[in-house]
Parts: sequence; C-alpha cells; structure tokens
Amino acid sequence: MEVHSLQRAVRGRRPIALALWPLLLSACSAGAPTAANPPGIPVSRFEQQLSDSCGQPVIYPISARCVSMMGSVGPLLQRRSDMVMAIWRSCPNENPCYRIATTEPACTGQPAGGPVAAAQPVNYADGAKSCKEAQEANHSCAALLNDPVYSGYINQNGAPQDPNECQRAKGALLNLDQEVDRMSLRIKWYRVFASQGF
Repeated sequence: MEVHSLQRAVRGRRPIALALWPLLLSACSAGAPTAANPPGIPVSRFEQQLSDSCGQPVIYPISARCVSMMGSVGPLLQRRSDMVMAIWRSCPNENPCYRIATTEPACTGQPAGGPVAAAQPVNYADGAKSCKEAQEANHSCAALLNDPVYSGYINQNGAPQDPNECQRAKGALLNLDQEVDRMSLRIKWYRVFASQGF
C-alpha cells in the first residue's frame, strides 16, 4: 500500500466499514424470511442507520453502537479503530487535534488557508479558549484528549518515549488492512465457486 493510501486510512477517509457493507448485507439478507427468520430492515434504512452510527465517512474512534451494528465484522472494526488511536497517540502530525490546531482559524490566528506552525503537542495552558472549544467539538479530537495514554504523552513533553512507536503503529494498521483485503478476495472467490456448484 502506498504512503498516500496509508495516510487516507489513518485519517479515516478509507471507510473500511463501508467497504464491508456488501459482505454484511449479503450475510444478513441471505435466504427468504420464515417464521424463525423474520423480515429484516430494508437495505436503504439499514444503510442510513449505519451511516448515523458510524459516520460517512467513518468517524474514528468507532462507537460501540457502530461496532454492534456491524455484527460479526464489529470486532475487526474495533481492532482497526484501536490501531488508528495508537497512530494518533504516537504520531504527533497524524492526530486530529493537530490537524485542527494547524487549520482552524480559531487556533492559528490566521484566516483559513493561512500559514501553519510546526507540529506541536496540544497544550491548553497558553491556547485560546476558542481553539480548545473547536478541538473538543470534534469527535475524534475529543476522544483523543480524553485518552489517558495520550494525556500521559502530553505530560511527558508531547511524544511517546519510543521514537519507533509511530512507525510500528502505522505498520500494524497497514498489515490489518492488507489482511482484510486478502480475506475479502477469498470470500469473493468462495462465492463464485459456491454459486457454480463446484
């Protein structure tokens, strides 16, 4: 996977939950409804509920409601969400609070599109109240600010003690995404052969 693909995955723009919808929907809609298997939620309504619970694109960290809606895929998505949080904790330039701090006019003091400062940990001791409010209003940044491990990093000068932790976290996410891609391909071929009676 290219660096740009990894960056999109880390930033939550690669909605893996949405990519897995066809698998989940086909599993949920397989077979005709019977007395033991009542009719399910219409697909369009399910997609709307999923979008409401998980975001469009997916919002990290993934909520418990999103995980439960995804059924058997939920634990895999929870694992991915945990890995994204690990990247945010250990890679200062990747975390959502940093993105807000460097792009939000309330934080930069510049008009939108103005110059950005070098990567700095979030520190409210000398930050503007409006910047803090902008960060706390963002789901991902608020979750990170409430994360005890990340709070520990901020108290230790803003970075993990192990400088290789960022690369390890990114590598773990890359490996998970590649394994999901391989699994999806195996499921696709299984369905092709099963539908042809082989």
